[in-house]
Amino acid sequence: MSTRAVLLFLALVASGALAQTLEALPSTANARHFRLSEDGLRPARFDVDLPKTQAPAAGFPTVVVVPGLACQAEDYTLLRRRLVQAGYAAATFEWEDNEDLDADDWDEHLAALTELLLAEARDAQSALGGAIDAGRLGIVGHSLGGSVAVLAAA
Repeated sequence: MSTRAVLLFLALVASGALAQTLEALPSTANARHFRLSEDGLRPARFDVDLPKTQAPAAGFPTVVVVPGLACQAEDYTLLRRRLVQAGYAAATFEWEDNEDLDADDWDEHLAALTELLLAEARDAQSALGGAIDAGRLGIVGHSLGGSVAVLAAA
């Protein structure tokens, strides 16, 4: 991500132009679910699934899941469930109206939203506070999401 894009994003966040919300979703038998949203020009979100077990002292290792073009977070329910059962948090990226964008655009937006996710994890007052280990963050992607995962990991 370019320095200019980061500075622009931080200026928008500081000015309140990008609204951020963290919403608790109904839990299932083995997981707690949250939705972290960023309401910019193209709304984006992470659907975050956490194991119901006690988080390790540093938080859960986390896998960011990047869907393919025109896929939704719901399309990856089985993967998300398996990650949670294995003791990982799963943060599934979703970006509305993304069909006309390329991997570089996705990468920039994903990086910005990941920073919001990590800020929530550092905030002791947040429902995600202490739940995510920022030092153990992985990424997996499908189709165009795979290209984005490679860019994000580079």
